[in-house]
Amino acid sequence: MKKINFVTNNKIEFLIENKANCVSLIQGIADDCIFVTIPAVGFQWRLLNVGDTVECVYYADNGSLYMFDAQILYRLVENIPLYKISFPKTYKRIQRRDFVRAPVYVPVLYRRETSKANDTRHMLRERSPDEIEDLFEGTWQRASTLDLSGGGMKLCTKTPLEADTNLITIIRDDELEVAVKGRVIRCRKHVGLKVNYHSGIKFIGIHETIQDKIISYIFEKIRQMSKREI
Repeated sequence: MKKINFVTNNKIEFLIENKANCVSLIQGIADDCIFVTIPAVGFQWRLLNVGDTVECVYYADNGSLYMFDAQILYRLVENIPLYKISFPKTYKRIQRRDFVRAPVYVPVLYRRETSKANDTRHMLRERSPDEIEDLFEGTWQRASTLDLSGGGMKLCTKTPLEADTNLITIIRDDELEVAVKGRVIRCRKHVGLKVNYHSGIKFIGIHETIQDKIISYIFEKIRQMSKREI
């Protein structure tokens, strides 16, 4: 198998058991190992145990992502505390960051955007999903995702959505709770046991922190699905 082209200062995420993605940067590459910074969630460092094998996601320069297992070989304390991790023996290449998509079914609340775009952007950054739900109490419609990515989702609704309509959505699961603005790209009628509508929604102006939460959630779902396939 062809080796991954690891590059200094590129990002690696460690997928740890509490489902929080810990972000690290490559600081050096040797023949049989990689040196990375202590991973962190926000401003909080997360220490890893020497000898453990952890699941990783590497962000390559060409926009590709690679998932693989690596062993924590050693911890160095120099000018910058570092971990020495093993090169992956095998890896799985996945799609570009914004388009990593998982078939997940998550409850969604949605309503048409009625405020000015700047007001909506401020609200989404300053208020929690619960506060936003209370702010527009009584005006929400219920739906569910059919798939989800860092750039958008496919939404299943009971009534059709008009293309180019902007929506405020609250995506809520046990492991994910975010409020994002989206635009309806397309809507198609779907006839099954019940008649419903499938709409492609593109996220608009999504903050990087919120997008990272969604992507972390998606990677965890991908990992769970991969384990079920073994």
